[in-house]
Amino acid sequence: MKTYVTSEYADIILASAETELLTHPAAAAVMKEFPQTFDIPTLPDGHRPSISAPVLEAVGHIGAAPKRILDLGSGEGTQGIYLATLGHDVTAIDSPSNAAYSNNWAQELGIQNNYRAFTGDARKIPSTEKFDVVMALSLLHFFDAADISLTVSGIQNATRSGGLNVFTVYGEDNPPQEMMPPRNLKQLFPRGMLRGMYGSNWQILRDEEGMATRAVKRDYLQANAVLIPTICELITRKTAEPAPVTSAISFNASRTGQIVIRR
Repeated sequence: MKTYVTSEYADIILASAETELLTHPAAAAVMKEFPQTFDIPTLPDGHRPSISAPVLEAVGHIGAAPKRILDLGSGEGTQGIYLATLGHDVTAIDSPSNAAYSNNWAQELGIQNNYRAFTGDARKIPSTEKFDVVMALSLLHFFDAADISLTVSGIQNATRSGGLNVFTVYGEDNPPQEMMPPRNLKQLFPRGMLRGMYGSNWQILRDEEGMATRAVKRDYLQANAVLIPTICELITRKTAEPAPVTSAISFNASRTGQIVIRR
């Protein structure tokens, strides 16, 4: 019987080859074959988080700090904290417990002026807020089709001209949900689904199945009966502001309960 491993556990498996915190028969092989899949920087507190390939690539496109970054569904803050240590101004949105955890972490690192986490709903981005980068990593697959459209439209509207959108989502080539935690996924993404929501005023910088997934599909990992779910990655750059249109993914700015970001 295969062991299905979530992307979070994949981070641990891959990081283990570098840190030797965990022994896994596939870890060294993955790191040797795909050393660029994950970077493991050392933060000022000695913590070594796994930073995903799309975030690393986005850093190269962003330009010199500080840039204003919105991290939707930020979790414990790993990706946003890393970007804040580079001098960027990060606003993170997640649950109360995750926001508290990441704010405490930022305080311990002395980057509280660069990193601020809030409780909020990623589907309700204030239409007046503009960012250089908006990230939604491992988030949209928890939404149904209507909320995906609403969220992507809000993300696009919140992005400045020249700014980036960065996504990771579970692809459709995945194990059965009863075998793959978390079990509350609402949408697995066929290849090209996210890209299809971006028009001619957006440049596609990255659109591919994650390298970690391709690595795990190698024979030496299959022999160990490990399968990491397919992670689809998209990075887009806004090249111009679109003409006003009404479409299936237009952002409904009249909805109540929008996030209020206090400065």
